[in-house]
Amino acid sequence: MSMRMTFFKSMRIVIAFMILVSIFSFTEFVAHASEQLTGEMQSVSVNTDAYDSKSTTGKKVTVSAGSTVLVVGEEAGWVHIVYKGDELYIKKDNSSNLVELQNSETAQELQEQAQIDKAWTESYVAQMKAVRNARIWRTIIILLIVSVTSYVIFSGIRRNAEASKEKASETNANG
Repeated sequence: MSMRMTFFKSMRIVIAFMILVSIFSFTEFVAHASEQLTGEMQSVSVNTDAYDSKSTTGKKVTVSAGSTVLVVGEEAGWVHIVYKGDELYIKKDNSSNLVELQNSETAQELQEQAQIDKAWTESYVAQMKAVRNARIWRTIIILLIVSVTSYVIFSGIRRNAEASKEKASETNANG
């Protein structure tokens, strides 16, 4: 009886461990849509120096004339822009180098690209949720299969042990 209780206790520990591992695997994929920047698309009329921080001591990047930037806003004497994926700052004194886009086709193309990017991001987030849900269901199914298989095996072992005890008691009673 003691061996049987130890065996069932061990199985409970194994099943609890499997459940714990499956819970941790659920939290592995968490996808969030990136923060969307809003602003106005503008063109740079002459080469302009931009910095990675609101200080001229920061890393300097030269924004070429004719380049298109996203003007996010103004902060304490600096114009916050996004250029080639980097968030940069231009001194407000040089903000006259930024002009509205003259070519409406370019502005339309940039808007269409922004919409495509947004759709792609939303699709990616949906796919990551689907992957997470698939992992959850796969883990649940595996746990159910292991539980049912374990139950069948342990029931068989228990019946076999009980049958052996009955046979041994009949043999002792007869002999």
